[in-house]
Amino acid sequence: MNLDSTAFRVLGLYVLEIVDSTQYDYAITVKWFVPTKGELGTLEEAWGIVREIDAVRKRFKLVSDWAADWINVKDLVSVVK
Repeated sequence: MNLDSTAFRVLGLYVLEIVDSTQYDYAITVKWFVPTKGELGTLEEAWGIVREIDAVRKRFKLVSDWAADWINVKDLVSVVK
């Protein structure tokens, strides 16, 4: 994944929100890309607290009262507190 400096900074801000969600136990809203065929896909959105970070696989587990999703960092579109 090649990132220019602006995209790299934005991704860094997303990662800070993800880590803070685990540390300070607050919910975030995450939007990510889900590929369906080739480069086509859909956007998914979920709200919850990050309960686990898998640094080896570069993903995190977002947990709410009704769902738990493993989200790949490379697929992030937005992260909002």
